[in-house]
Amino acid sequence: VFCPKRPVAYAMVEAVDRELDRLQQLNIITPIDYSEWAAPIVVVRKANGSIRICGDYSTGLNAVLQPHQYPLPLPEDIFAKLANCKVFSQIDLSDAFLQVEVDEQDRHLLTINTHRGLYLYNRLAPGVKNAPGAFQQITSTMLAGIPAASCYLDDVIVGGATQEEHDRNLKAVLQRIQDYGFTIRLEKCSFGKTEIRYLGHIIDSRGLRPDSAKIEAI
Repeated sequence: VFCPKRPVAYAMVEAVDRELDRLQQLNIITPIDYSEWAAPIVVVRKANGSIRICGDYSTGLNAVLQPHQYPLPLPEDIFAKLANCKVFSQIDLSDAFLQVEVDEQDRHLLTINTHRGLYLYNRLAPGVKNAPGAFQQITSTMLAGIPAASCYLDDVIVGGATQEEHDRNLKAVLQRIQDYGFTIRLEKCSFGKTEIRYLGHIIDSRGLRPDSAKIEAI
């Protein structure tokens, strides 16, 4: 299915151009002249003021994809693994899906149609319905066997009952991340904390409680 491009709001054109340039420089997207598949883009403004470009794959691709049957973890299961932990670290995997390479023969299916022309994704594109399950399967496999370590999509948490145990678990997590070739967003990471916010809750040595900031927002 080939869909025409959608207009980009004038106020967003410069930001979209910058993001397309960034993605191209990182070899995440590649400009092409022709494709039988193309999806228009959706521009999402993130909390830090930057933008995310997503393909609107609801226009065709998502309807023909076989579901990727890998569930996201239940928060209570993640919290149970952290029982008795007193020291915590949180790690953000930068650009999440965009770190996962797509088989070359399938990349044309992820083509986006922009105001600057066509680009195909070399990496897993935001907006593909199978992306969350596929990414979760990779990260869950990556952390398998490490005590008190879990992830919810790109948000990794690790703990320990003592500083020594925490440091040992954290070292194992960072080694796995390196082995898998992922990069992290350091400014969104927290290391060696006695209290941490995760999935709408605050976790510390006393246990688990709802994050009041999230409740106030609701």
